[in-house]
Parts: sequence; structure tokens; C-alpha cells
Amino acid sequence: MTGRSRTRVAAAAAVAALTLSACAALPTAPPPLPDTFVPEVAAATPGPAIPVGDDGFTSVERIALRVSVMTCEKYGNGSAWVLDENTAVTNRHVIEGALEIGLTSYDGRHYTATSSVLSETADLALVHIDGTFPETASIADSGPAARDVLHVVGYPEGGRLTSTAGSYTGTTPETIETGQDDVYELDAPIEPGNSGSPVVDEVGDVVGVAYAAGAAGWSYAVTLDSLTHFLETESAQVPNEAECEW
Repeated sequence: MTGRSRTRVAAAAAVAALTLSACAALPTAPPPLPDTFVPEVAAATPGPAIPVGDDGFTSVERIALRVSVMTCEKYGNGSAWVLDENTAVTNRHVIEGALEIGLTSYDGRHYTATSSVLSETADLALVHIDGTFPETASIADSGPAARDVLHVVGYPEGGRLTSTAGSYTGTTPETIETGQDDVYELDAPIEPGNSGSPVVDEVGDVVGVAYAAGAAGWSYAVTLDSLTHFLETESAQVPNEAECEW
């Protein structure tokens, strides 16, 4: 192919990605998935009331997903969690502009996204698969109260599944992007790759979605109100598209 071409593609379209690869060099592939991404039994520190299955994994660990993304320029990773039998929730910034999205469960099952949508007012996104997740999350009826202990379960640095805990201190204005919804602040440390992790209460119900780390072990999460609005308002869900110039 000579000259430059502009290709507009829907996120997570594997066929489109293969077509683009014939026109230009794709980003350098990441190293293989680490063989330690499946945690040892009881490796995490769940809340005392979070259900633990016969396999030793909590209900939250079983719905947490590792996310692998390819955009026009690079590969990246993050975390997500299972909303329903064929939909996962993650952050907008994790998958925005994706050509391909892969999801991996705690026990090594791999899923490929068929489509995705983004929120314009919160750092949230939905990823759809052509398949069925075996387990789904439980979403809380109300948000946390001050000093409640919350747990963040995800895949920091794209590595092994981990759980961290900290106290919820309240809501604070979003400072990363102007005009966005207020967010939760908690003193649970997270790392790159935790973006999109479920934030759960002491019984394992989702109350928010981790999206950013702060200084000295602080972290921030999209609120339950923002999550609920996004899930219940179809007009708030914008198709995720990539625009590559090659």
C-alpha cells in the first residue's frame, strides 16, 4: 500500500485488526502472559464476609478480569469485572481507541471482545463478548459510608491477581479530567494495571470502579451513582472507535 490511509474501525474488531496489519506495522507485541497471573489459594486478603468457594477463591476474585488491549500505537493492560453473562465493566481510559480487547479470568479462561462502549461523563466502559461468563458480580444497593473498609481486586502491572484494602474517606472532585463526575477517595494502594478493578464492600458487592492511584497509598474510584447512571442510560453509552492514520 502506498501513501497514507485513514481507517475508522470499531474497537475490538479482530478482523479489522488483521486487515490493518497488511497496511502498516502494528505495535510491538507484549511479552507472553505471565504464568503467575493465577493467584495461589488465599493469596489475597478478602473481607471476612466475602464468600469463598470450594476452590479457595472469593466471589470477587472469580469475577475479576485481566484486560489486554491493542490500539493504533501500543499494547496496554488493565482490569475489569463481569457485569452479566456477556458484558464486563472497565475504565474508559483502559480501552479507548482499542482495535483488539482480550479478557482473561482468574483461572486462565480467555475471552475476546466483539464490541465496546464508553461513557462521556465518567471513566467507565462496557466490553461485550460473543460467549458466556460463568459468574457475575453483585452490585450494592447503596454506596459506602465514611470509614467503611473497601477492597480493590485486580491485576496490577498486568501480573498476578491481587487484593488490597483501605478505608473509604468520601467523595472528591475529579481532577484528571475537567467536567467529570465526583469520585470516591480511599486509602487502598493500587498500581498501574488496577484501572477497571471492582471496588467492593465487606460482603463483596461492587460499590465502585478503581481508576487512578494517588500519592502515599491513596486511590480513587468511580462512584456507584456514576456506575448506575452509565449502566441504566443507553444514551450515555458511546461507541468505542479507533482512528488510525497509516
